[in-house]
Amino acid sequence: MEKTIGYVSPGPSLRRFLATASGRRVQKELFGELGRINVFGAGKASARFAESFTGLFNNVESCEMNGPESYRCGKVKVQKCPHPLPDAETVKNTAAIVESAEQSDEDAAVVFLLSGGASSMFALPHELTSLYEKREISRLLMNRGASISELNCVRRHISAVKGGRFAAKLYPRRMHTFLISDVPTGIIEDVGSGPTLPDRTTCADALRVLRKYRLLMKLERRTRAGLENRRLESMKLGDAEVSHSAVHTVASNADATARFASMSRKYGLHAAVRENALAGDPQKAAKRLIAEGRRVIGGRGILVAGGEMTLGVPEGARGGRCQHFALAGSPHLRKDEFLIAFGTDGVDGNSRFAGAVGFPSDNEPAKYLRSRESEEYFENTGTGIVTGRTDTNVCDIYVYCRL
Repeated sequence: MEKTIGYVSPGPSLRRFLATASGRRVQKELFGELGRINVFGAGKASARFAESFTGLFNNVESCEMNGPESYRCGKVKVQKCPHPLPDAETVKNTAAIVESAEQSDEDAAVVFLLSGGASSMFALPHELTSLYEKREISRLLMNRGASISELNCVRRHISAVKGGRFAAKLYPRRMHTFLISDVPTGIIEDVGSGPTLPDRTTCADALRVLRKYRLLMKLERRTRAGLENRRLESMKLGDAEVSHSAVHTVASNADATARFASMSRKYGLHAAVRENALAGDPQKAAKRLIAEGRRVIGGRGILVAGGEMTLGVPEGARGGRCQHFALAGSPHLRKDEFLIAFGTDGVDGNSRFAGAVGFPSDNEPAKYLRSRESEEYFENTGTGIVTGRTDTNVCDIYVYCRL
């Protein structure tokens, strides 16, 4: 697990990318043709990402980021912002980054370092919306089990910086976005809700999501009108304002699953990687992975899957989707089987655990599944996974094991 997380950390990931043909071309542009670089960004990997980038590019003039903890070192300045919901300090810090970017040297390159968590940590409400509304709509969508794509579709359309709007503010400057992707779908504008990327969803899609979760009546009148008359439309592919913005994925969920499988093979295990990411309800996904694992793995071995479940944790309960997955699968496991599930950022829901190991059990998990109190269950069994904050984020890893 540690070697998998280390592999998708910012430093190693950046170096691997820059060693590719595409990476060498980017280096040439950033070092040679443009000369000076101003760096901005946001997300859970901010401090490590910024450190790694400024260590590799000595022509960085400034580096301003939003992240989970405040940090200052040399040219790097990271302001603390909460997750999963923004607050007034987030808005203040994001506005400061926007102002610095707009006032930066127009002849210098702009680099945006983007990682998971930026949807909350890089937040500036659109003039037609409010911070309270943005927080409340996001909170309700999460609690009602909206997928990350649904949640970020709405976020992009009520933001002044998401959905390509940050890049639009700096047009026509050349911009490079380096991202560590925490979305298993391959829809890169879902990473941090895409502040520098064109958006393939529309105001009509955002309205459909809000209608699906019965939240239209929670919108303020001018926000709903802005969606209906498309004043809140995001940047689209082909729009001039995002035409100078290039994106480079340096680490992804696929990199992590492949690495986990590779490391397992070194220990003599047969290891296979599930082609499609797991999504949806953790209980159904756990049964599905167990069944597939039994078909694919003949003897001792593992089946690794990436993905992100959808799970609402009620107020007062403590748990997360990875623990719920491991817990839900436990009654269906045989004596030689177990499940591993963990978030690569070291956090699972509102729990102190990053995930858990699920072993065969009787019907005892049922009450914990109903209450979503998975943390209490794994505290009792002693099989909760604790990693601490990892300073990276490429979504979740789910593993079926047979020994």
